[in-house]
Amino acid sequence: MAKPAGLTLAFLQRQPQAAARVIEEIDAADGAAFLATVPARIGASVVAAMVPWNAARCVERLTDDHAGGLIRAMAYQDGTTILRLVSKDRVGTILEQLPKRLAKNFSTSLTYPKGSVGAWMDHGVPVFTADHTVADALKLLQRGGGRTLQHVFIVDSGRRFAGAVSLGELLHGGPQTPLAEIMDRSVLPLSNRATLLSVTDRPQWDNFTMLPVIGRRKQILGGLTRENLRKGLEEDGSRAPVLNPNSMVGHLLVSYLVVCSGLLHFASQPGGGKP
Repeated sequence: MAKPAGLTLAFLQRQPQAAARVIEEIDAADGAAFLATVPARIGASVVAAMVPWNAARCVERLTDDHAGGLIRAMAYQDGTTILRLVSKDRVGTILEQLPKRLAKNFSTSLTYPKGSVGAWMDHGVPVFTADHTVADALKLLQRGGGRTLQHVFIVDSGRRFAGAVSLGELLHGGPQTPLAEIMDRSVLPLSNRATLLSVTDRPQWDNFTMLPVIGRRKQILGGLTRENLRKGLEEDGSRAPVLNPNSMVGHLLVSYLVVCSGLLHFASQPGGGKP
């Protein structure tokens, strides 16, 4: 199949959901043949917008390198959802196309039951030690780029969860202040083995957009976001009260994050934050 014209690529980029509906209406083999002509960075958003079962049927029919490129380019949980529906043999060959750390994260997520916290946790969570300073944390967050977090998680020397520090505390704290002095030790982590349904009523969801996830030895493994909690419950067919992003609290949190994102950028500039 010939490469799609620029107009087609523009449509895929601007209307991935509409494009997904079109591809779902044709045979999976034809859909895969078309996706094979599309750059992975563009095709990923289209595949992620498809019904997962249909997306998996298309991905299975792609070459290993192109399937791997699509999975790598899409949001982590979208990739996990699709890989759960791909045959085990194909999953192995697709993961071989990914960076080792990312492939390991996918392999780990796929071993958890679908309705568990571990299956939906985000592995790429910034973690700091208690003796890191405010300046250390801000510098590393800025270097990471692209993602605004409401809180960062703190661990002890054994990588066991110790507490959380809000972005507001970081922005207002003295540069040389150790994170141990300002972290919130009352935060209760989630077990990776817990079911999603069992953690929906945690009061901390009212104040946190992500909660830490720990393993059997209390070591931090990642974080579960409210958004992934909602997606996981929907996919598992559960209906439980999760903080509504359209509620007043939701709006306030979104506004807070936007403001903090701007402040973080300002603080990272030469002379930023100085009176």
